[in-house]
Amino acid sequence: MLNDRLNFMKNNLITHLSALCLAASAALLGSLDAKATTQNVTADPSLQWNGYENIYTNGLVNTVWPAYKSDWLGVNTSFLNQSSIDGSGNVTIAPSIRADQLFPTDPLIWADESGTSAGIGKIISDFYSESTSFAAGDTVIFSGTLVTNTLAAPYMETALAFIKEYDAGWGFIGMSSVNLNTLTNGQTFLVRSGAVATDGNHIQWGLEWAGPPERATTVTNLGFAMIATNGTVTTPASKSVNVSIDHNQHWVGYQTASMTVPYATGYLDVAAGDIQGTTSPEDVVRCAPDLRADKLAHTDTSIWQDDTGLSDAVPGFTADSTYYVDTAAIAVNGDTVIFSGQMLTNSLVEPYASTIVAFIKDFDSNWGYHGMATVNLNTLTNGEVFSVTKDIGGDGSHVQYGFEWVGAPGRTNPAAASYVGNLGSVLVGNQLISTVTAVVSINPSPAQVKLGANITLAAKTTGEGLTYQWSKNGVILTNGPGISGATTNALTLNNVQGSAQGIYWLTVQGSDGLSASNSVPVFVYNPAWLYFDRAFNPFNGYINVWNGTNILTARPSSGDEGTKDKASFGFGVSPTSLLRASMNTNNDVITLKPNTYVFDGATNSMDANYINPDGTSAAFMEQDFYVVNNSLAGDTLVFAGYCPSNSLDPKYTATAWIKVSQDWSVEYRYDTNLEAGKPFILTVPSTATTGKSYVQYGFAVWGPANSATNPITQGVCEVTVYSPISATSTSSNINLGFPTVINHDYTVQYKTNLMDSTWLNFSTNSGTGNTITVPDPTESKQRFYRLSIQ
Repeated sequence: MLNDRLNFMKNNLITHLSALCLAASAALLGSLDAKATTQNVTADPSLQWNGYENIYTNGLVNTVWPAYKSDWLGVNTSFLNQSSIDGSGNVTIAPSIRADQLFPTDPLIWADESGTSAGIGKIISDFYSESTSFAAGDTVIFSGTLVTNTLAAPYMETALAFIKEYDAGWGFIGMSSVNLNTLTNGQTFLVRSGAVATDGNHIQWGLEWAGPPERATTVTNLGFAMIATNGTVTTPASKSVNVSIDHNQHWVGYQTASMTVPYATGYLDVAAGDIQGTTSPEDVVRCAPDLRADKLAHTDTSIWQDDTGLSDAVPGFTADSTYYVDTAAIAVNGDTVIFSGQMLTNSLVEPYASTIVAFIKDFDSNWGYHGMATVNLNTLTNGEVFSVTKDIGGDGSHVQYGFEWVGAPGRTNPAAASYVGNLGSVLVGNQLISTVTAVVSINPSPAQVKLGANITLAAKTTGEGLTYQWSKNGVILTNGPGISGATTNALTLNNVQGSAQGIYWLTVQGSDGLSASNSVPVFVYNPAWLYFDRAFNPFNGYINVWNGTNILTARPSSGDEGTKDKASFGFGVSPTSLLRASMNTNNDVITLKPNTYVFDGATNSMDANYINPDGTSAAFMEQDFYVVNNSLAGDTLVFAGYCPSNSLDPKYTATAWIKVSQDWSVEYRYDTNLEAGKPFILTVPSTATTGKSYVQYGFAVWGPANSATNPITQGVCEVTVYSPISATSTSSNINLGFPTVINHDYTVQYKTNLMDSTWLNFSTNSGTGNTITVPDPTESKQRFYRLSIQ
């Protein structure tokens, strides 16, 4: 029930708000002690330069903080993490070889102990100067020039110029950064910190970059980056970025339910439609009073005046609904963002009419709030164009733009006095206004294209006299077989193969001399084999909880009639923080464990929503670990793999699944249980996916919510996704076929007798994204085949 969820979140939210208020008060009082100043720093070779390195093992142990190895490298002008500074203030960085020098055979860092194998982890390297001489309220500016950047992926995308702040006890306060990949050679950069929190805090500035460890003998193939000090601080011209309503962007919802003070918040993502925020294919946004409370809890008397399902909301109960885009790709500290549109119609009644605004909000990477700019839509006439302008004060990690409105929830029943159809709505259309050089968006994003199909990456740009250049993974693209539009705003890829997968960048330059860029990932998929790609790992996590009146004790029914017994509530989670699920990207083994977040996160040890008086679970939970690819709709889907081990307690069930849905009101879910030592294969015909809007596939663990210390939650289910192999015969050959993806090698093996102790290798092929056929001209009367994937 909604009330259960609200109560669950109440105490944590109030504590969080109190902490924010105290922090704000402390910052204000501190600023009264002395006049804040702007302090400029550069890559000064006369200062002490430090090296630091964190090593993460990518699926084995210590995949998140704390790191497997975390080392301060000391003070020097160069380090084995391939960082150095010369006497002219030129800082050079390259992929780290320190692990190869110090730990060349550590199997938690390298694929094997040979001393030459590939890295299986990730190294975050830092090269920086530090000072404790800044005062509370000061602003620190780190500036320089990008000399060159030839780094290969993923180092190219992760290299940052940064400013970090730590307190006296090394507690992390915040970070501002500029990605070097957004700069052209010779372009100046500027990183601006937030106000220093306290006198004497540790302020660091320099470069940071991340990627797998590299061998000293091959690292030169991966390039380097160099920045130089400006000598004197020159602030680069900040740019203006213009955005408007674009249905190809990922619009999401957020809602705060209030009774005098906020006591529940929730990120809604694709459930934004229930707060009545929607975007049409014609780029029209519609906003209307909330109906989510009625859908989820239409008789809850903490929300409604009685339990008839027709009453008005309790006086004072409001829903603050936000419908917006969150992006980190359009602006950085010092830039200006302009959000524009056109009012089409506004029939909202009060209080919704006077509260609905178009906004831009600015948060840094740690969700530090840097302000909001708004335009009240109630001040506009039909057909009038609006524009909201916000100077970005954070690091650009979360620039949000969209619409927000506040009022009591409405009813879905026309017999109710507060029927939502009587409360009106607002329609806002696309209207982009700008002459400033910018790549506003690239669509679709992410781009998911079926093997052998065509796709066009279309960019929305602004500016005068623009020139265009597309690149992939740092390599400039030219027109030729399979590629057209390499120097236009629309890049078309024809007959796409697996090798087309990667990160595509568009760089534009205007007649004003300014340049801008934006990027989009392209994923190539094969419906005949749904896989988890180790190179991209676009994993998602979700938790569904059944409790209260919706109690379950076993997995609900599923199939082409739709999943029954809907969850009491669900929420998306970060796989690195809340999911007990992970993938070893060295061998593609996926590990699934029962999730304990809700039970362990109960507001007290006897929370009746989750814990019975005897300490047992009062809730049933589903944890999902999955990939989203809505482009699969209309295809026949095959999801196959193998479960090598399953030690889960009998109270838990692990499944592989494919889900399709039109609008999430009914979810068509196709499941199969994972059993130790057995393969699985799921096939969903095109007739079941045609006409659907959403497609997901992955794995789930079902069972009682319980504590991480309880023995029943300690079991593990392991599973791998493999390529199904098929065999057909001709007069001269046995033809063995199997779909492949890039970043994998495929070895066909055989036996003539299943009792033989070993498999013999027949052929090895590198994945191309296509189906590979291997002919075997054997004259043997009997052979058994299998496919090994590395």
